[in-house]
Amino acid sequence: MNAERTMQFLLDGQAKHEVRLPKIDRRLDAITKLIEHGMRLVVRSKADTDHKINALIDSQVRADARMEKVEVRLSRKLEEVAEAQQEVVVAQKETDVKLKELAVAQKETDVKLKALAAAQQVTERKLQRLIDHRGRNGH
Repeated sequence: MNAERTMQFLLDGQAKHEVRLPKIDRRLDAITKLIEHGMRLVVRSKADTDHKINALIDSQVRADARMEKVEVRLSRKLEEVAEAQQEVVVAQKETDVKLKELAVAQKETDVKLKALAAAQQVTERKLQRLIDHRGRNGH
């Protein structure tokens, strides 16, 4: 009797499982479809992301090339500025020398003008004396 009960228990369990099995199959099919759809989305998303990354890489390569050209031009301009600055330094030194020479010449001119002014005063006194002397003599 025990064997019959066990057999009946097993048959009942199998019957219940057979009733549930189509439902489980439908769920598994639905889960499989969801997974496949999700994988397609992941693949599509990865392709889109790869495309965007490649576009960014291309853009960065072009930007790097432009920046390199700018750096070369900037380097040349900096060299030109350095050369011009050196020329200005040389010209400033020459100007300083000429200004010192001019200052010396100005001092010499001032000394000569003072001497000339003194000589002028002597000349004026002598002329005045001559005029005064002729005026007294009647000529």
